[in-house]
Amino acid sequence: MPIFSFSTTTNQKVIEFEKSGAVVSINVTDGGDEFNPTLADLSSYVTKTADGYYTDGIYAILDNSVSYIFKGFTATAVADINGVQYELNYDSLGAIEYSDAQKSFFVVANGSRVSLYSQLYFDIAGGSSPTVDLYPVMTEIYNQRVVLEDFITSAKNQILAFTPTIDMTPIEASLTTIKGYTDTLEADLQTVKTGVGNISSLVADISLNSLNGNGAEFLDGVQVQVVNSSDGTQLSREAIYTVIRSYHSIYADNAYIVVYDLESLEGHKLSCPESLLVKYNASTLP
Repeated sequence: MPIFSFSTTTNQKVIEFEKSGAVVSINVTDGGDEFNPTLADLSSYVTKTADGYYTDGIYAILDNSVSYIFKGFTATAVADINGVQYELNYDSLGAIEYSDAQKSFFVVANGSRVSLYSQLYFDIAGGSSPTVDLYPVMTEIYNQRVVLEDFITSAKNQILAFTPTIDMTPIEASLTTIKGYTDTLEADLQTVKTGVGNISSLVADISLNSLNGNGAEFLDGVQVQVVNSSDGTQLSREAIYTVIRSYHSIYADNAYIVVYDLESLEGHKLSCPESLLVKYNASTLP
């Protein structure tokens, strides 16, 4: 088992994890010295715990005075820094591009850097490297993601567990009561309908009194014709009518005329004042 420490004063203290397929190799650099320890040898600097979601586990950073480099991870592992977890997936953290779409990605936590790489190896442990403090942003993004995931899970569980229950007893009772009302109303309407039919029959049987010659020139049943109002002799129409009824009609104060209800031989009805009627005389026909 290799023996090493970070007790020397150097400008570069790096623990590097590189994933190739399912194998994760570990390399330690302290100044010019390089070691290849096991993860157990680094227990005072970083530990790994299994996780059901992140299949390559969660790497908890215990010593922030050391730079940690992760290569080849794509959201299959998490770096935990002071309780804040960063997915080791460069697509989720933002990027700095250097050449030909080769990218280096990093976050800064309490002055120490956790670096995530795609194809290009770019050491940002040195003092000349650019730094971007994404720690507050990434913390808030992570916290909000957790809140959203919890909300979605809770909502899904509530929806799946929801079984609507409706007490139909009051509704059925109300419908029964309404049906009773409608049955009664239907019977009442039938009674009204019968009564209206009886009234119609009575009205049809009522015969209004006719003048029938009492103050009228023409008796009921007499055949008449309509003449022109200008001279009272010229027929205004050839139709022959039978007097059905005659009655008085007021047209001014204390002034009235006699009006006749007529019916033609073809069954057409006409009401006409007496002044426009002449008695039909068949002998006058040509």
